[in-house]
Amino acid sequence: MAEAQRFDSQSLKVKNMNRHGLCCIHVGLQNKGFRFQTMTVKRFKELGRDKALPILADRYKNNLNVIYRIMQECARKNWCYRIGSDIFPLMTHSESNIKWEDLPNFRELDALFASCSKFIHCNNLRTSCHPDQFNVLASENIKAVDQTIIELNHHGWFMDKLTTESYNDPINIHINGSKGDPKDIAKRFRDNLNHLSATTKKRLVVENEDKGIWHVQNLLEHIHSLTSIPITFDYLHHKCNPGNLTEEEAFRLCVNTWNKNRPLFHFAETLPGQNNLRKHADLPTYIPDTYSFCVDLDFEFKQKDFALEIAEKLLLAS
Repeated sequence: MAEAQRFDSQSLKVKNMNRHGLCCIHVGLQNKGFRFQTMTVKRFKELGRDKALPILADRYKNNLNVIYRIMQECARKNWCYRIGSDIFPLMTHSESNIKWEDLPNFRELDALFASCSKFIHCNNLRTSCHPDQFNVLASENIKAVDQTIIELNHHGWFMDKLTTESYNDPINIHINGSKGDPKDIAKRFRDNLNHLSATTKKRLVVENEDKGIWHVQNLLEHIHSLTSIPITFDYLHHKCNPGNLTEEEAFRLCVNTWNKNRPLFHFAETLPGQNNLRKHADLPTYIPDTYSFCVDLDFEFKQKDFALEIAEKLLLAS
């Protein structure tokens, strides 16, 4: 990995303008061979721990190098970057039970982390992550909560190795539970929140959902009021599940939950021709209204970087 380089973006490098964000994969780089690698637990067990660990460690190295390469492209474009949740496959799986120091190349991996961190700092690159939806902090299942705490703290750990803990580089989650009284769900969420590491809690934000009870209105009334956690506004989720708020009302209320921090929100459109509004489109057809606020928007479209390039053309044409 080369020494951290500073890129001067040719567009949108202005603090009072909205930045766009790439989610996890850069299709253009993937087509050139820069691909994330994984391993199933079945394969890990077939190989046996002694043989599997060196292979897995090499895949972790590959994944950090791919992240670095994607970050370079994001810095060139002044995009934010959402880091995928599976860069360290099996690390938190109960059957593999991997500790960082178990990896034969963990010092080399630490050096790669340091290079990524330096690059982020040099280029003012905003990063985030979005743990999978099986993480349910408010679950009534104790085992599910315990695993969620492990997963979220793992995300907090790797984000800490990249950036100073703050809402500038958030960990975004869903409540993911609509059965029962929202007050009871919110209380479980708050109580279990206290079992997370301090740095994980300092990054955690919650997102309005596309079905169920956790639209912006209920997140404000039951979750934010108890925890002061910022709310991520998702345009498509609000369209599917608006509660009693207009888009502008919900957007403005979510902005206020971020206090002095710049919000990082999500934008997607429905896949054309679908009755199910929740299915994401490949490419954008418009740039959403941010109601005079300066925010960053992760573009959750299937074509990833190609979608962001279309968005830039739409912005220039507007």
